[in-house]
Amino acid sequence: MVTFKIKYLFLLILIPLVFAQLNLIEITPQRTELSPGEVYQTEIVLNNPITELKNINIKLYSLDEIPIPVSPFLSQLDTNYYFLYFEIPFSTEEGIYQLKIEDQSFLVNGALEEFEGIENITITKSQPSVSITPGHFLLPLNDAGQISITTESKDISTNIFFLTPEYMTHPYITEQSINPHVPRTFTFDYNTSNATKSELIINTGSKQFKIPIFIEGQTEQNDTQEPPQSPQGEAITFFVDNFHLSKTISFDQSIEGNLYMSNNLNISLEGLNSEFTGNLIDIISISPSTFEVSQNSNFSSFMSINPSKNAEAGTYSGELIISNDQYSSSLKITIVVEEELTTEPSTETEVIESPVEETIEESNEPAELFVPWNLSEGYEEEAKVAASPFMYLIVIFLAISIIIFLLSGKKTTKKKSFSQLVSESQKK
Repeated sequence: MVTFKIKYLFLLILIPLVFAQLNLIEITPQRTELSPGEVYQTEIVLNNPITELKNINIKLYSLDEIPIPVSPFLSQLDTNYYFLYFEIPFSTEEGIYQLKIEDQSFLVNGALEEFEGIENITITKSQPSVSITPGHFLLPLNDAGQISITTESKDISTNIFFLTPEYMTHPYITEQSINPHVPRTFTFDYNTSNATKSELIINTGSKQFKIPIFIEGQTEQNDTQEPPQSPQGEAITFFVDNFHLSKTISFDQSIEGNLYMSNNLNISLEGLNSEFTGNLIDIISISPSTFEVSQNSNFSSFMSINPSKNAEAGTYSGELIISNDQYSSSLKITIVVEEELTTEPSTETEVIESPVEETIEESNEPAELFVPWNLSEGYEEEAKVAASPFMYLIVIFLAISIIIFLLSGKKTTKKKSFSQLVSESQKK
C-alpha cells in the first residue's frame, strides 16, 4: 500500500511537468494541409524561454528525418510571440512532414531544460498551387499607407479574388488572372484608424488563403480573432467587401463575373437554392442556381448584371438568399442604373457633317498656295503689279539692243580695178 502511495505521489508530481513541457512551445498554424509550392504560416509562442527563437532553429523534416530545404521568414510580434512563414518546395513529394523548433532552452520549475516543438504538415498535390507572400503583415495603428502581395501559380493558370478588411481598399473588384510561373504583384491601400487584427483573404478555385494582418499595440499572445463572417453569422460567407454588393451602371452596360461563397460549417450542405428578393430578378441572373457544397469549402456562381443591356433607369435592391430546409444566408444587393442621356438628332447630324465642310475648305487652300492658275481678283492685281517692272526691263533691253546694232553698222564701198583708177585720173 505504501508503495502504491509513493507511485501515486510521483505521478502527481510528474503530470504538471509533462503538461508544462507540452506548452513550452505553442504552434498555431493557419493550415496543416498544403500543396507543394504553397506557403506555410503559423504563430509561435514560447513560454519562459531562456534563448530567443531564430531562423536557424526552424527545420522541416520528412518522417525518416531527411531535412527539406526551406527559407523561413520569422517576425517577432511581441515578447516571446512570433509569426513564421515559408514556401514548401514545389519538388516536395506527397506525405507527412514535421516542422521542428529545435535547440530552445526553457526555465521549468527553476531548472534549465531544452525542449523541441513539433508540428505535423501534410503535403498533398492539388491544383491550383499558388504561392502568396508575405505570409503576414504588421501595420502601425492610426496610419495610412500601402501594402503589396506577390502571387505566383506553380502549376496552372487560375483566377484569384480578394476579400479585404473594411479599412483597406483596392481596385481589384473583379477576378484577377495569374499565369503559371509568372509572379504578379497586387497593391492595397489602408487606413488603420480604429483597426483591429484581421485577415486579407484570397480565393482561387476551391482554395482559400488567408494573410493575417496584425496591428501594432494589439499583438498580445493568443489574441486570435475569428475570420470575417457574414453579419448574420450564418452558414455561408459571401466574399464581397462589407457584405453588400453595390454597383452603379449605365442603362446599356453589363457586368459579369463569379460570386464567391464559402460553407463555414463542418458538414456538407445539400439542396441549396438561390433566389432574389425585391426587384433584383429584373436585372440579375445567376448560374448555377442550385448547389451541393462539401464541408468547409468554397464555391461560386456566375452572376450577370443587366445581361440584355437595356435596363430601365432606377434603383434595383433586395437580397440574394442561398438556403435549404435547414440553413439560410443572404447578401444585400443594390444596383443603380443611370438615366439615359437625351440627344437631338439634328445636332448630332450637324456634328457629323461639319468635318466634311472643313475638308472642302482645306482642299481649297493648297490650290491657292501652290497652283498659280485661276487666281482671285486680289491675287491678279498683285500679279500685275509684280509683272510691270519686268516688262519695262524687257522693252529697255530690246531698245538698247537695236541702238547698239544700228551704231555698230558700217558703210560698204565697192572695190575698183587698177585700170578704172588710171582712167579716172586721166579724165581729171
